[in-house]
Amino acid sequence: MKKIALLLPLLSLTACLFGSSKMIQPDARVASVDGRLITFGNLDSLVISMDTKIDKEETRENLKEDALDSLIIEKLTEIRIDSIMAELDHDWEFVQKRKASVGEAANKILFDEKIKANISVDSASVTEYYENNKSNFVEREQVKARHILIRRPAPDTADVKTEKQKKKKIKEADDFARKRADAVLNKALAGSDWDSLVTAYSEDKTNSSKGGDLGYFLRGRMVPEFDSVAFSTPPGKIVGPVSTTFGYHIIRVDDYKPQHQKPLDDDIRTQIDDILRREQEKTTATAFLDSLKANGVYQFNEEVLASDDSLQSPDTWVMSVNSSDTLFYKNYADALPRYKKWKQLETLTVDDKKEMLTYLQTNLLLYSATKTLGYIDRQEIKDSSYDFTRREAGVIMENYLRDMDYNPSDEEIETYYNEHLSDYTVERKLNVYHIIFQDEKQAEAIRDSILAGADFVEMAKRYYPGEPEIREVAYNLDYIGPRDMGDVFYAAANKLKPGEISNPVKTDWGYHIIKLVNRKEDKTLSQVRPGIKSALKNNRNSIKKAGIVDQWMKNAKIDINHKLVNKYRPAAQG
Repeated sequence: MKKIALLLPLLSLTACLFGSSKMIQPDARVASVDGRLITFGNLDSLVISMDTKIDKEETRENLKEDALDSLIIEKLTEIRIDSIMAELDHDWEFVQKRKASVGEAANKILFDEKIKANISVDSASVTEYYENNKSNFVEREQVKARHILIRRPAPDTADVKTEKQKKKKIKEADDFARKRADAVLNKALAGSDWDSLVTAYSEDKTNSSKGGDLGYFLRGRMVPEFDSVAFSTPPGKIVGPVSTTFGYHIIRVDDYKPQHQKPLDDDIRTQIDDILRREQEKTTATAFLDSLKANGVYQFNEEVLASDDSLQSPDTWVMSVNSSDTLFYKNYADALPRYKKWKQLETLTVDDKKEMLTYLQTNLLLYSATKTLGYIDRQEIKDSSYDFTRREAGVIMENYLRDMDYNPSDEEIETYYNEHLSDYTVERKLNVYHIIFQDEKQAEAIRDSILAGADFVEMAKRYYPGEPEIREVAYNLDYIGPRDMGDVFYAAANKLKPGEISNPVKTDWGYHIIKLVNRKEDKTLSQVRPGIKSALKNNRNSIKKAGIVDQWMKNAKIDINHKLVNKYRPAAQG
């Protein structure tokens, strides 16, 4: 049998009966594993689930074999999880963690039934709160605006030796962006379609697909230069260019909402109702807890509190509440550093320790109350306790099935990288736009226009040879590799930085001006190291799991009803 998924959730017992299997009862025994039953319904449900994930007809007959194998492994795993759960019941530290978790679930019931259920807020209280807190319900002024962002190109100052030259390079980059922004502003003011301008020019890709729409925003939300202009521009006006750290912005203001008082509508009433309920809940809960504290009976383990802390074991009791619920030394020790820091004490007297313990009594008091009220005995709390134990047992089982000590060496990681190099190599690296010309001088002239601020895409749609529908798309080569456009073209494109425009490049097709839009890089070993490490660990874990499962199956008593299994025929899909 093939070994597939080790841990699969229990599936519905509702069987889909078909073909020659239609007379088999869902509860018929397919197999037993150390006395634990696997029914036909279990097998059929899992086969149906797996059947949706296969493509080839010839694999269909293997489904029942794979599914049965998986169900057997599931039963073997369940047996061991049940064993771990039984052991956890005798693990003192785990029992304390489970008690705390169960206590939280019981506390929620207590809060819902003894606190929350007794809270009421009337309409008059809501109105009174609104009138007394009107300043909390003011809608601040907002503006709705769109923008086109022209970024400053990064100046190439790598080989610049003087500060003066560096400043010149920076100014040239700023001037270039400013000229482009001025050109876009003039187009917008002349009546060009705003959305088309955004698509063609805006370098804010987050908002360009929606016309540069920034939505409504409050004063102070944007950078100061942008904010000041947006809030001082009347709706319907286009202004700019506005210089910020991001570049130059052309701003169109669509709407302005002055600050105003929110009316006491249904939404505000709901908000206030929630506020008043939370206030009442806090007051009522505090009074309830104060009552528990006042009526609680406390007993301290004086001998332990007077002894050297280093001599105590974690399960030694230090305080009890109402003669039943106990605080142990571990709880006390965990809280000790925080208490010392708060009180600024190096050592504690017995009275100091008792004072600290009174701060830890809340959970004990609440647990005692939930027991007295019968919440601990409710089925939902018992289920919560069982689920908590099963989750912990599942984690222990998962860790047991992993090679927890394995940490791939640098040599193993490098070997894996070299053996899978094709997975980390980008075949088509360069995202390229281009325009073809038959005349070199025309290519140079259009290149100069683009460098002066003309949009490359607009120039391509105007000058690319062929019919208009060809010019609309042919300029965009998407990502290319060395073999796609020839060695000369690729070499020229590969020398560019993203955003740069080439000089005219001659090929068999004509003269190209090329714009490099983006460049993908091969993934280095350092970049993929975490993924390789994870893959090596997963592989090692799979080997360990397979070995453990094989041993389980050798030692288990597995009884398969081969006659029924042979009779079962998975139905064809669709």
